[in-house]
Amino acid sequence: MRVMSWNVQGLGGPLYRRYKYRLRQEINKCIVGGSLNFLLIQEHHLNTFRISRYGSILSGNWDMFWSPAIGNTEVRGGVCMAISQRWIPSIIQKQVIIPGRAQYVIMQEGEIIWGLLNIYAPNTASARQQFWKELLDNLPPLDHWCIAGDFNMLEDPIDRMGGSSTTIHGHELAMWEQLVFSLQMLDAWHAPSMVHTNTSLLFSRSDRRLTGTDLSFLDRFYLAGKFLSSTSTIHIMLGTTCSDHALVILLVSTQNLKKFSNMKILENMLLDNYSFSLQVTELWSQKDIV
Repeated sequence: MRVMSWNVQGLGGPLYRRYKYRLRQEINKCIVGGSLNFLLIQEHHLNTFRISRYGSILSGNWDMFWSPAIGNTEVRGGVCMAISQRWIPSIIQKQVIIPGRAQYVIMQEGEIIWGLLNIYAPNTASARQQFWKELLDNLPPLDHWCIAGDFNMLEDPIDRMGGSSTTIHGHELAMWEQLVFSLQMLDAWHAPSMVHTNTSLLFSRSDRRLTGTDLSFLDRFYLAGKFLSSTSTIHIMLGTTCSDHALVILLVSTQNLKKFSNMKILENMLLDNYSFSLQVTELWSQKDIV
């Protein structure tokens, strides 16, 4: 499964119109050359009317799942998921959690159910704190989640070069950790088993107003542990002149995923009960621990 995440910084403005053919060429190159299955877009800046006139930005049979831009003038944010024909029959649910900022699809193949969440997080800590809480409160309790997009925050100082060295902290950190622990997620870029196919480009965003001196890895993937294998790779590509965000491409397999049993121990149960101990042992062997 190949997933590409990209903050395009607008699909309808003058920059896009000037470079639209180059943007489409790069997207189609990833689709044709890389067998792309999911394209996750953030900050497209399109309102409902323009989306209806826009149609699909991809050639072929794709399911375009839009969440329009927000704000009084409907020009801020906006997220979109393009799903290839291969995965369209597997979709069992699509939902926008936070308009213009968070949407997900849930897929099922046999007994295996997993979710893909596309986010464009707010750019202030206080707003992100509420954003992480809304995600935690509204995401379905699945065993396997893949979260991608523009997080607008960093957990590790090594993911920033130049500018402020501040990373996530305070109340936002507490809420973020609740989300990550609840979904059993880890940063794919820093996962020990993840292969970086392009080690020369380590940052997904550069601020051109500072002549490229403020670089950071804002665009990331977080995964449930079973998505990771020896063949998992993550790749940062140079973007187009339409955006100062690079494309981030993730390649993982869904073959390692399995159905888990939820283990709930009641307070009145004693572990010295032999039959119950056998049940706990069996359930624990099925539980994925990250």
